[in-house]
Amino acid sequence: MAYVLTLAPWIAACGPSMSLDDAGGGGDGGGGAVTMTGSWVMHARVRGTVPPGTQPCRTLFLTFSDSGQGVKAYLDLDGDGEFTEAVSVTATGASGGVRLKGQYNWNGTNFSFDTLVWEFSWGHAAGDATYRVGSAPNQPEMVTMVKIMNLPQRDLNGVWDIDHTLDWATGGLSYLSGMTESGVYQITQEMSGPMQGFFEAKRADGECFTGIVNDSQVTLARRYEDYGWLWTYTYTNLNADGDWFGGTHLGQAELGTLQEDVGWSMVAYRTGQ
Repeated sequence: MAYVLTLAPWIAACGPSMSLDDAGGGGDGGGGAVTMTGSWVMHARVRGTVPPGTQPCRTLFLTFSDSGQGVKAYLDLDGDGEFTEAVSVTATGASGGVRLKGQYNWNGTNFSFDTLVWEFSWGHAAGDATYRVGSAPNQPEMVTMVKIMNLPQRDLNGVWDIDHTLDWATGGLSYLSGMTESGVYQITQEMSGPMQGFFEAKRADGECFTGIVNDSQVTLARRYEDYGWLWTYTYTNLNADGDWFGGTHLGQAELGTLQEDVGWSMVAYRTGQ
């Protein structure tokens, strides 16, 4: 298996039954084979307070060209797609998911990361990471991944008014049912090239999520903190038509050992470019 990442300096600012909030679990193996063959985009967001001088988001391009356990992950550090740097880390199955762990030196700076994600619907995964640059402290991150597949038949580039409504939630979050999050987002979508179909939706305050347009299908990927809980989209069912797209999401929310199921509806209208 070759597992290719585009990492620094090419950095863009920005369901399983087990808890996703467990990047430290599972050791460095002990799981099944890595079976996520293909190209993916990973979006990593700083968890908690963003340290001064740190970008809140990073975008990583990955390619799994094979399957296996304990295999090398080759990194494209300069973003040219040639992978001539001959730098690799290790990808393993762990805790029912996929773990990517290693360290390397690029242009005189040491980098280290440890990522554990779960693919809970085909082409859509999420989890957590620890990332470190040089002598800076370890930085915890929330990550999502979407798989690059077919050429996009929808162009979502532009300014969008987006409403997310929490339709239902189990247990202690049921009181939030009916809550709507509204915002104006700038969507930037890759229409061609190695990350074709991938998009990032970003608000002026820095809040963001990502997704993929696969042919005419739209999938959102989001893992974020709100109300003291960690929220994750695990499945999305969306349709798009011109200057509109919308549908539903399923997901989960975590607080320590607590975990609740949640469901959202979404509607978005394009208002400009």
